[in-house]
Amino acid sequence: MTRHLTEFLRHLRLNRNASAHTVRAYESDLTQFLQHVATEAGVTRGALVPAALSRGAIRSFLAAVHAAGGSRATAARKLAAVRTFLRYLRRETVI
Repeated sequence: MTRHLTEFLRHLRLNRNASAHTVRAYESDLTQFLQHVATEAGVTRGALVPAALSRGAIRSFLAAVHAAGGSRATAARKLAAVRTFLRYLRRETVI
């Protein structure tokens, strides 16, 4: 998944003309998401398979954000990043 994340961030910069700040925010949020899913699955982030990015994984991640004291706005921003990343993966026929 690390390679897919790198390609997605490149896509944001080049094709969507996202600002450096936006790309950094996406990178941070998605790194946290992928790390959470990998930890739950008992694998490294690099060994994570696309099938692990399920609805349950997203809900678990958002629950962890909430449990850590994240605000609703923080959870919404992280969810928006995850949704955009998953749409990208679907468009690239990874999932």
